[in-house]
Amino acid sequence: MPQAILIPANSHFLKTLVNFFLDGRSLDESILKTWIVFPNKRSALFFKHYLKEKGGKNKAGFFPRIFSLETLVDYLYVMLEDHPCPTGTKILRLLPLLEVFPQVLSENVSENFEKNFFWGIKFLEVFEELEKEDIEPQNLVYPPENLPPIAQDLFEKLKKLYLEYNALLSQKGWVSPTFRLKRVVETLEKIDLKKTFLGSMIEEVWLVGFAGLRKIEEKLFKVFLKNFEKAFLVFEVPKEDPTVLPNVVKNTLQLFGMNQDYRVLPKKYYAKEVKTPSIKIYRSTDLHLEITKALDLIRENPQRPDEIAIVLSDPNTLIPLIYKLEQKDIPLEVNISLFYPLDSFPLNSLLTAVIKAQRDKIQGLYSTQSYLKVIKHPMLNRAFSDNTFGEEFFKPIEDFIRNKGYVTIDLGEIEKEFGVYHQGKYTQDIIGKIIKEVHQVFFKNWETIRSPKDIGKNLEKILEFLNLKDFNLKSQSSFQDIVLHNYLEVIETEVLPFFTKDYLPPFINNKENLLTLLEYLLKTQKVPLFGDPLRGLQILGLMETRLLSFKKLILLDINEGSFPPSQKFNPLLTDEIKSWLKIPIFNHNELWSYYFDRLVNSAEEVHLFYLLVEKSTTQEVKEPSRFIHRLKWELEQQGKEPEEELIQPNFCVFSKREEGIPKTEKIKESLFNHLSRERVSRYYFETYLKCGAKFFFKYIMKLREPERLGFKVEDPGKFIHSFFEEFFRPYEGKRFLILEIYDENRIKNKFDILWKNFEFEKKFDPLSHYLSKTITLASILKYFEFLRKKEEEKKIKAHKLLGLEKDLETKEDIVLCDGRTLNITFYGIFDFLIEREEEVRKYLIMDFKSNPSISPQPKKMKEFINKYSLPDKYDLESLCSILENFGDSLANFQLFFYCYLFYKNKQKFISSKVDNYIINAGFIRPSNFKEPEDFLFNLKKKEYAAVNQFFEKEAKSFLEWIVNHMLFSEKFYFTEKEDFCKYCEYLPLCKNYRYLI
Repeated sequence: MPQAILIPANSHFLKTLVNFFLDGRSLDESILKTWIVFPNKRSALFFKHYLKEKGGKNKAGFFPRIFSLETLVDYLYVMLEDHPCPTGTKILRLLPLLEVFPQVLSENVSENFEKNFFWGIKFLEVFEELEKEDIEPQNLVYPPENLPPIAQDLFEKLKKLYLEYNALLSQKGWVSPTFRLKRVVETLEKIDLKKTFLGSMIEEVWLVGFAGLRKIEEKLFKVFLKNFEKAFLVFEVPKEDPTVLPNVVKNTLQLFGMNQDYRVLPKKYYAKEVKTPSIKIYRSTDLHLEITKALDLIRENPQRPDEIAIVLSDPNTLIPLIYKLEQKDIPLEVNISLFYPLDSFPLNSLLTAVIKAQRDKIQGLYSTQSYLKVIKHPMLNRAFSDNTFGEEFFKPIEDFIRNKGYVTIDLGEIEKEFGVYHQGKYTQDIIGKIIKEVHQVFFKNWETIRSPKDIGKNLEKILEFLNLKDFNLKSQSSFQDIVLHNYLEVIETEVLPFFTKDYLPPFINNKENLLTLLEYLLKTQKVPLFGDPLRGLQILGLMETRLLSFKKLILLDINEGSFPPSQKFNPLLTDEIKSWLKIPIFNHNELWSYYFDRLVNSAEEVHLFYLLVEKSTTQEVKEPSRFIHRLKWELEQQGKEPEEELIQPNFCVFSKREEGIPKTEKIKESLFNHLSRERVSRYYFETYLKCGAKFFFKYIMKLREPERLGFKVEDPGKFIHSFFEEFFRPYEGKRFLILEIYDENRIKNKFDILWKNFEFEKKFDPLSHYLSKTITLASILKYFEFLRKKEEEKKIKAHKLLGLEKDLETKEDIVLCDGRTLNITFYGIFDFLIEREEEVRKYLIMDFKSNPSISPQPKKMKEFINKYSLPDKYDLESLCSILENFGDSLANFQLFFYCYLFYKNKQKFISSKVDNYIINAGFIRPSNFKEPEDFLFNLKKKEYAAVNQFFEKEAKSFLEWIVNHMLFSEKFYFTEKEDFCKYCEYLPLCKNYRYLI
């Protein structure tokens, strides 16, 4: 029976093991017959390193055979199997399973490739679990009813599926890692290993640090160890006390029939004095703050590989960590042992964007968002020696598309538009050539994929275009370049060969299936990084730390979901299905608890970092790991106060919410100059009245958001403006009745032509396009019907069109409160100016609105004219009172402003001979079927005298007050109406300005 030995983690496990192993042992050639097996390659490597250090002092010449479990299985498989097969990648092992599906399901795989691909991956995981537990698959007579039909069918024929799959896999020359392990166990059970050549090479076996064995691993060790009298099972325990053994160690001892037959290694072998580690906990709300603080703990380059380690619970922390390491003042030699997901690399996001562009095509046209995601990708800058090219060239393409508002685009239209374009030093020929090359490499090549080799060629073309074809032949120095080098290595050795060699069966050879395979590879492959594993700062994943000891240990992201890691969900491996398949249901918490305890106790100095994000719209909710809570509780039970530091972000918060953005004298002078030189419209004043902060960002800082893609809120309004302008233009200056000029066919014809000119079919999806067109046409026809009915009822006797899109202005001398006079030009563009003969002649200023809910508030306007007096202060309160009188939407202000301009220009439109008339302003809202026209004034005839008096003599004083408020108030005041902020493009800027310094 093997000897069982316990070594505490805080004695420096591997060095202590070396001391014990070498005690009384002669390191001559007989040592070669001693085999030592570790759970992972890194612990085996470190053991060998310590053995060399110790053996070097003793002038040793030979060393034992040292394996990881993986290399041991590989070695035994090759030595024992007559015709050994390589394991191949997961996707290569998946292809035979997809070939077997039609035989089991009687279903054409190519027709449902994506669905079968998904379930194929899930069933591979089922087979691996069964093989790990050495269970022969059996059919499920009654599979769970909540599974899709395909999964139910496969479970009902699971045994046949498994046997036929393994037969085809073997025929193709592949084998799965778990099946390989199973084959080794089966072979060892059949032979007498001691009588073989392989057995003659072994006299003594050490199994070091194994815990939580699966059934097939247990069988392997039992059948292997029974052949040798000298065998040792060495376990790492978190603490020295043998009475408190972790359950995973107890269970492993029981597997080998050694419930109490173990001993703790005597202290004379310990590599260092056993001490309780010093532990400090850090809490932060931001990953970058966490990393910065962690790197502050590293003050010099580690001289030994077991000096400092950074352990990452979440591999996505790696790239931000590398970036911060490169900025560190002291030169650091770094070894990164973990693999990084391929899909986190910039080039990978470009390749997935290329795939998405093909998938998002609609009727042969590219989705604008997908197209822009490719041409705006920063990796494209690698193609040009001049880094400004992308900004100078691709930006105009984006502006062109956004201005058009297309949701889909034609490559030919882009090439035609920019075939006559030149920018700066770039000639028309250069730009035309480059745009065609970009389209060819990233779009057109991918349209005509007919075989796997086409994928390989297209990838090579992209690498060539980006000047990356020979990148790996050059020496790299920066972290970023080394990372890119390793990424390209994976592309060239794992991804490209998959498509350029004859791996794929014929049924996969269509574009969609091939893109699915490429996308899977780009999402699942992992990139090895860099460094010498026995030098410098060690950056490790959790599983790489097994059996290792470090002087200073820095653990990042000790958060729930990262430590312990959340299990990937497989709907075919629920606890219910596992019990039916006789797969054990493990308590993973026990295993991770063991890993955490041994890791913390193996170091002298431990720094634990976690993120705490409770509720956030911009960040994922984060909470500390259960092991952080348990550690704090244990320390408190021992009467110790956990040492915890809160990492604070470096910013100051205002003690109260600010009212506005301060106006400097320079800003006031700039405003004065602008008002004196430029014409100002009602939009200028409306923005100021609604929100001073928005006015500041828009007119002072001159910031604007890019045009949104596709349909824009203002598009319906622009279309309706254009339609009525085209329809009524022939009648400008003339008298007419709608009853006389109405022709529905002509209206529909004009509508169709204009709708096509607006290119709405490129701005909508087909259903939205149909609905929008139908509703807009119905709205226009309803408005004409409204006017015709008024005419039939003799409420309207005639129309005279005075102006369409009429530009009116007036110059006014504004007296400022400091005594100066400012000459301002107020202007506006009027959609419709109409003279309408009704009971009383009316002069109407009409503005088209596509939103049927926008309405003036006549009651408020009447009160404003009759009762309101201007404030004597220029502060927030006075501004709010003005806003209150004009209504939240400021619809009253727009019509007030237009009335003021019309009164100043009325001699152009109203003959002096006309003495009985009404001037009014309102909105035309065709989509409001009930009341398409809505007016600012709803008064009796005698009340209009007060309106005329107001606009002739008093309205100017109100505009004068606003100008003075602009120039002499202390701040650009934030709005008090939160509804104004909902869709404001400046909201993020505003929040920072409002709450932070």
